[in-house]
Amino acid sequence: MKMKKLTALALTATMAASLAACGQNSSKGETDTSAANSETTASETAESTENKSDNTTGNEDVPTIKYATFTAYETIQGDGEKEVEKAINDYLDSKGYKFHIDLEITSGSDYTTLMDMNLASGTDIDIFLDMNYNAHAAQGSLLNLDPYLDNELSGAVELFDQQWIDATKINGVHYAIPAHTAYSSTLYYVCRKDLVEEMGYDTSKVKDLKSLEEFFAIIKEKYPDMFCTDTIAGNPFTIEASMENFGYFNYLYGVGMSSDGSGKMVNMYDTDMFKEAAETATRWYKNGYLNPAGSTDTTYSPDYISSGQAFGWIVGNANDTETQAANYSNISGQPLMAIPLCDIPDSTAGFQWAIAQSCKHPSEATQLLNLTYTDEYILNTICYGIEGTDYVWKEESNAYGYPEGTDRTTVPYSYAVGITVVGDRLKAYAFENYYSENDRAYIEKKLKDTPRTALFGMNLDATDLTTQIAAVTNVVNQYYNGLMCGELDADTYLPQFISALEGAGVNDIVEKAQRQYDAWQEENK
Repeated sequence: MKMKKLTALALTATMAASLAACGQNSSKGETDTSAANSETTASETAESTENKSDNTTGNEDVPTIKYATFTAYETIQGDGEKEVEKAINDYLDSKGYKFHIDLEITSGSDYTTLMDMNLASGTDIDIFLDMNYNAHAAQGSLLNLDPYLDNELSGAVELFDQQWIDATKINGVHYAIPAHTAYSSTLYYVCRKDLVEEMGYDTSKVKDLKSLEEFFAIIKEKYPDMFCTDTIAGNPFTIEASMENFGYFNYLYGVGMSSDGSGKMVNMYDTDMFKEAAETATRWYKNGYLNPAGSTDTTYSPDYISSGQAFGWIVGNANDTETQAANYSNISGQPLMAIPLCDIPDSTAGFQWAIAQSCKHPSEATQLLNLTYTDEYILNTICYGIEGTDYVWKEESNAYGYPEGTDRTTVPYSYAVGITVVGDRLKAYAFENYYSENDRAYIEKKLKDTPRTALFGMNLDATDLTTQIAAVTNVVNQYYNGLMCGELDADTYLPQFISALEGAGVNDIVEKAQRQYDAWQEENK
């Protein structure tokens, strides 16, 4: 995936870097065999008469629901995607459901742009993983899910506490439901285990970015032809991720909460935290610690490990240490270790599943979305494909895996990111080198115990800020990558960046965010 283009997909970029190896789940599970309730539910009366597209199968009088998401790899599905669709649709028929699925799995580097275009034009997207949630809600592009939460979506809703469900509310309306996964991740430095052992370095000394920088100095002296990591981090705000009060609405809006506990909204890029990130990136770049290809590079980070050009890279992921190392060792072909730097608290619902306002059959779409959370067969078929063809049970590892002689690039169907974002992650099957019982325990603990920032559950209503947000986004696109890759010297360019953001209207966004936050606080006392 194009890992350096962080600004267009700020949240996705951080996740997608890790999704290529991210988790699977559970042991070999039993399929939900309960019969479908084909009776019309009360909430079908809420179906919009203004929906634009009628997605139906060719010769069958049942609607087809387009289900869109992204994969972390540039090379995605082979010819097996239609076979997977057929398998799911045969299953839906056997259970008495009166709708079919149409899978639309897109490369992660193109996904958000494609979804924006589809929603703007009202074309045939129904269910989709929304990576630009606030903006889409402000545009009126999303279906109000409130009429469906207690009916078609009740199974999915039951997985969450009320604060999680309400974390998707914008101006009092639920336009999405969150994916049931750990949004809080651990920031790791993933690096060559064999070279660390050769150096004889005690990695227990590495506890944060400051001590990591000390490690980089030793690496560079020992292996001068290697760089230590790509960007400073996919998310520079993880530098102070453990700060209890820090949070954000959306990176492209440039708005967050001050970390001093005052409840004051700020321009995130005009904070000591971001200044520290930019100055660190400048210093690392000058010292040769960062990838010299910089912000224009599109190479997937583990490929630099495979080629011997990089010692490691910084990545955030919701995996335990052992699985994190095993996953990326499998991808890179090199023995790796994962050094935890900090835990990132939940500050948003993260990934959320929405339905386009243009959906012609919202009752059927919400039923299908619900099934991805409650039905193990549908969830795992979306994630892994067809058992026996795309994956098989392996007694020796007590998990599923690719058939002998195949891998994710040669099986007919491989959706490499599915287990991280589709439905209830705890219902996904265990899969060799991707997901294990250790991951299940880690995810369950994260979901239960991870602290939530002061902004958790709040979303910015950006309806009156589209001009400022567009202008701010353009400025961020101009400066952010260069600063985080160290190419733009922080002393020179950070003041220019802040000035340009103010000229673009970031303070208008901050002001409105403050008013909404104060009202939200009053409402939730």
